[in-house]
Amino acid sequence: MLVSRGAASDTRGVLRRRLLNGAFEPPASSRDCSPEDHPKARPVRCELHSTEQVIATAARTPGALGHSELRTTSTLEGVHKLSLDGQRP
Repeated sequence: MLVSRGAASDTRGVLRRRLLNGAFEPPASSRDCSPEDHPKARPVRCELHSTEQVIATAARTPGALGHSELRTTSTLEGVHKLSLDGQRP
């Protein structure tokens, strides 16, 4: 599951430009981050209103991937920071 902010999010814009080379993510396929909304969608992707919602949802959903600025994730249980191309956050 991909958990992200809406299209107006600055963090999402940076992610799209720097990590996805300007490409867009798959369209949102779940209104409430539940795979049951659209069971055949791969990957399931939802958009939430705040970074805190994104991180909390990703933390409690096994296998979910979310994004935020680094300072938001520093104390949350269940959140793992990823390295990209060998670069730590």
